[in-house]
Amino acid sequence: MSQKYLCKNEHGYTFVIALFVIVLIAVLGLGLMSVTSNTLNTTKHERNDQSIFYIAEAALNVKKQEVYTIVYNAYDWTREKHKKTKKEDRDKIDFVKMFIDKIKDDIPSQPVSYSNFEPQFNQQPEACIKVTIESESPLKINIESTGYLLDSSPTASCPNNIVKHNRTVEQIIDVDLNLKLLTDIDGENGGGNGPNLPNLAVQTTGNIRLEGSAKIDGSAVSNSGSIYLEGSANITGAVGTSQPLDAPDWLINREKLNDRLVDTKVPEISLPEFPNSIFNTLASSSYPKDFPLTNGNYAAGSDPPHSRELLTLTEDAKLNNFSVPDGKRITIDIGDKTVNLLVENTFSIGSNATVNIKGNGKLNIYVKNSLTITGTLGTTNRDPNNINVYYAGTKIPKIDDGGSLIAASLYAEKSDLALSGGGGISGNIVSGGSNVTIGGGRKPTGQYILAPNAKVSLGGDFKGVIIAQSYLGNGYGTVTYAPGIVPPPFPPSSTPDYSDPEHLITEEDLMEI
Repeated sequence: MSQKYLCKNEHGYTFVIALFVIVLIAVLGLGLMSVTSNTLNTTKHERNDQSIFYIAEAALNVKKQEVYTIVYNAYDWTREKHKKTKKEDRDKIDFVKMFIDKIKDDIPSQPVSYSNFEPQFNQQPEACIKVTIESESPLKINIESTGYLLDSSPTASCPNNIVKHNRTVEQIIDVDLNLKLLTDIDGENGGGNGPNLPNLAVQTTGNIRLEGSAKIDGSAVSNSGSIYLEGSANITGAVGTSQPLDAPDWLINREKLNDRLVDTKVPEISLPEFPNSIFNTLASSSYPKDFPLTNGNYAAGSDPPHSRELLTLTEDAKLNNFSVPDGKRITIDIGDKTVNLLVENTFSIGSNATVNIKGNGKLNIYVKNSLTITGTLGTTNRDPNNINVYYAGTKIPKIDDGGSLIAASLYAEKSDLALSGGGGISGNIVSGGSNVTIGGGRKPTGQYILAPNAKVSLGGDFKGVIIAQSYLGNGYGTVTYAPGIVPPPFPPSSTPDYSDPEHLITEEDLMEI
């Protein structure tokens, strides 16, 4: 009986189980602490690793702006040297090499440290930056930046103080060396006195073709197309094309065209934004108070042809139609304000009719559907950029029948333009259409023909600058470069500007090495 009792005695077994549970919990706790510690170390390492990447990238961006400044200063310095050099001595100097040497002189020859960062977790962020000329033709500038964290203030200049844990990024800056056109025709050889004036008579992305006795009196550039000269056609200034010049040998030799060829690519000018939002805003305007209207329409009266009708327009307004029949004369007084007039359907000035604008302000006319001007808008002594006609229709507007005078600028959103006799336009011509055709007859004294999506054809004379997709000069059509002309205000931010050298620089992708 005693042995049987002893076999069934379980006193003290609970202690063994409790001890086992305590040991198991201790083991699990130690394992959890180890995992947590490793996770914290990994997180700290990843945090530091990501931090030093951003340190390297931030320092590279700072140094990149310094490199931009070096390039811009060298650009301006080279242009100034060119201007101060006598014409007869310019061919003896390699201005491109001068430009490169100036950049090389200003770039630091040794790596430099950059530590203008806030300390983090008792460590000092720092980067070691190295700038080198990777190649001179083409000119490539390599910027390399290594980021790291120091436990104390640096005691030696980089690269000696770079710690083991670091990350390095690099970026290559490409610098365009096609400076010849910009220097050769800057200033007295084509540079204008007007604000932000392109140093070119004709600029296209596609082909330039001159037939018969057509002429470009100034410089011409085709960014991607060819230049064709047929008959006795000629270009008097610099000739820029990425393709071989297509012209008779006798003409090339006689005019020494090969001596004036430049391999260049100028910044392309985009079509400025058409003011559709203003059309929408003006739709809620009222009819002008001092106009004799019939159901929102204005038509000059049946008075004798030599009578004048004076109308006052000193605030924004709209009309359904505006019509001045043949031979009628009216005056619109706008005072000293900028006034906007929306014409919902048709704007028409008949043959020998006159619409004179009185006052020192600016009149913007917005026409939705149909535009006809075969008479006179404005006067010859008025600034053509103080009258602007914005045409939103798709039908080709009728401009000029041989006797019109338009002292205004014209912007056609999407329609083609066909201006017989040049349309007598003394302001800028801007078109979003596919074709702009200017015939012979009255010489347009305009500033710009800005039609970057269009083929521009010229059969008469034009004084100013033509920017187009392609250009055709035929007959005796002549483009004469005009210094001092006024850029189109459509809007001011679209003004062509070749004085800014930003187009010289192209950035390649940022890479980690």
